[in-house]
Amino acid sequence: MTSQQFNDDLWRFVEDAAQQLNLGIGSDCRGDLQQMIAAAISRVRNEGRTLTNGLLLDVAHNLLLMVGAMAHEARKRNLSELRETTLFEAKSSLCPLWPFC
Repeated sequence: MTSQQFNDDLWRFVEDAAQQLNLGIGSDCRGDLQQMIAAAISRVRNEGRTLTNGLLLDVAHNLLLMVGAMAHEARKRNLSELRETTLFEAKSSLCPLWPFC
């Protein structure tokens, strides 16, 4: 699997999860999430891991934990979309969450 395929698949997980939670993804958050995913893929590759479907599922699991924590923050703040602030709160509560922190 290429890095771009891995990235695209992870982004689809984010979009699908947000949609299932009836939340949008704010413009201030979209770029931050995409950068976080790209950095995670770089970390995985730098650790010498092969981008396989099994690894995708492992990384996606942790990414969905992050999205879930973001959704929790959004609900607490009565927001209708994931925002930059919800990402930072989720990261502070979950890190170190491999490979995102």
